Amino acid sequence: MSTARLGALLAIAMSACKGAPPPAPPPAAPVATATRADAPAGSGARARKSASVDTMFGTTVPDPYRWLEDGSAPEVKAWAAAEDRTTRAWLAEQKDRDAIAERVKSLVYIDADSPPIRRGKREFFERRARDREKGVVMWSEKGGEPKALLDPLAIDPEGKTSLGVWVPNDDGTKVAFALKENNADEATLHLIDVATGARSTIDVIPGAKYATPSWTPDGRGYYYTWLPVDPQIPVSERPGYAEVRFHKLGADPKTDVVVREKTGDATTFVQAELSHDGRYLFLTVSRGWSENDLFVRTMDLASSPGSEGPGKKRGFVPIAAGQAHRYRVVAFKGRFYLATDDGAPRYRIFAIDPNKLAREQWKEIIPEDRQAVIVDHRVIGGRLALAY
Repeated sequence: MSTARLGALLAIAMSACKGAPPPAPPPAAPVATATRADAPAGSGARARKSASVDTMFGTTVPDPYRWLEDGSAPEVKAWAAAEDRTTRAWLAEQKDRDAIAERVKSLVYIDADSPPIRRGKREFFERRARDREKGVVMWSEKGGEPKALLDPLAIDPEGKTSLGVWVPNDDGTKVAFALKENNADEATLHLIDVATGARSTIDVIPGAKYATPSWTPDGRGYYYTWLPVDPQIPVSERPGYAEVRFHKLGADPKTDVVVREKTGDATTFVQAELSHDGRYLFLTVSRGWSENDLFVRTMDLASSPGSEGPGKKRGFVPIAAGQAHRYRVVAFKGRFYLATDDGAPRYRIFAIDPNKLAREQWKEIIPEDRQAVIVDHRVIGGRLALAY
């Protein structure tokens, strides 16, 4: 089997193994750009180079255009406006532009179904049609005819509402999903009963911009990241207000238990994921895109989820903290399987005993590859599957 085909099959298997991933975003419209040689003389704006640098694994990496990341800065707005004028003027002169656009449209806008996700006796997938901008979440049972479950255009015929993340519970009876009004980034979590199609009027949670529900095995509730929607809080400061909460189905979201309180640091972000068996709750505290801390809380399966006692850390113990590295973990049959770039820029895998979390007790089971980067790892069918 070719490497490319193996990678594709692994990607499909992984997507079916994890709780429903966020639906794939709509295809981006084709973007044409003008080379400086083809652009009208003196048009546009040359992007200045700053002295910004990063040090990664002992290597200095220049980042001279980092200043362009601040979209609200007057200098960035002026540069973008000048580039926009240049690009549009150049595109307007291209005689074959419409033909190219039609060809790209024929390749991008196609009928397609996503890989199915099996929960209990049901399967869920997203169906996209070439003549619709928004996909529809479908479900079927025992090989039966697929039925529409979540159709953004049925929810809002004007097309101003988009569907965000959607996650079925383990037995496939309910789906937690996010709706985005005005097709914006802000999102609100909702709940739908699969068999009846009835949407709960109680389980409605605003502040779900970055929420991916992590269900308990019994399907009675889920953990999620909540973000305040207070307009008085600057958008750039909101990550520091993020909290991990637990929502019990049928309860007023205002009473949801705070499992991990806000950090108060806008450069950090918190999120949590419950292991498939419900025994371990993993907490990730990210600092930017290049490093994170990883904590775990061993759950008392005899008590109610979300019943943690008071205190900021709520019983979490560190697996890895205070290091300038990335860590991601999955649990299976009493073992943690952790991928990290600590000492391995292309990542390696360790097996960890939950009762022996000290770094020196980790056991490396998959070393760093000389060329390929480990981008994901899951347990599928009792085996550890890697995506490079």
